[in-house]
Amino acid sequence: GYRDIIEAMRYTEAPRRLMPINMYYHFYSSEKQASLQALQDVHEWVLTQNTTPLYTSSYLAMVKDWMKARLRVDANGRVIVRNYGTCLTVRFPVDTVPPDVDASENVIGYAVLHDGLYVHLAPDQQQATIVPSAPATRLVPHIRFANGLIRNLQRSTHGLVFLFESTVKGRVTLAGLPPRAMLTTTMGDTRATRNVAADGTLVLEDVPSTQVEIVLP
Repeated sequence: GYRDIIEAMRYTEAPRRLMPINMYYHFYSSEKQASLQALQDVHEWVLTQNTTPLYTSSYLAMVKDWMKARLRVDANGRVIVRNYGTCLTVRFPVDTVPPDVDASENVIGYAVLHDGLYVHLAPDQQQATIVPSAPATRLVPHIRFANGLIRNLQRSTHGLVFLFESTVKGRVTLAGLPPRAMLTTTMGDTRATRNVAADGTLVLEDVPSTQVEIVLP
């Protein structure tokens, strides 16, 4: 029966994300081969999902910070998020205009998913300002997805640099890059030349917890 939790997890992701994946089980799950196989099947399925692994204590801190956070919209349509602490993602309705990352404050990126616009906020800050983008807004390099924490992200005309922290092998998706460009990435002591996809995205795999630098052509 434990294998059925996969179906429950699918329902809490689509059509609308309701809650995170939480695997909870007892040591006696290994008493029988069938129950152990079910547990292994669930583990393997979870590992195929686009998730950010967290300790329970970290998630509880995020929930508490979410309860303390405050949002307001000013006269210019900008969304002000205050006291968000470790709750670093804000979801908006599906038809929300993506942010102007360059004009916004403490916004490191965003992702448009099946159930809305997810805006990623910089950690260790008291306030973020989300500025809606205009039709002709120039795309700038930003974070679309990361399965870890992005700290101290800095952009320049030459690229961007940030500190990555994760409890697992890192995966970071960048967007807003020059399509089909060839650029240089440095992760710790490892330097490589990579090609940007036609849609301006670049996926970095096996990212260690270290400083990451992207140098544009």
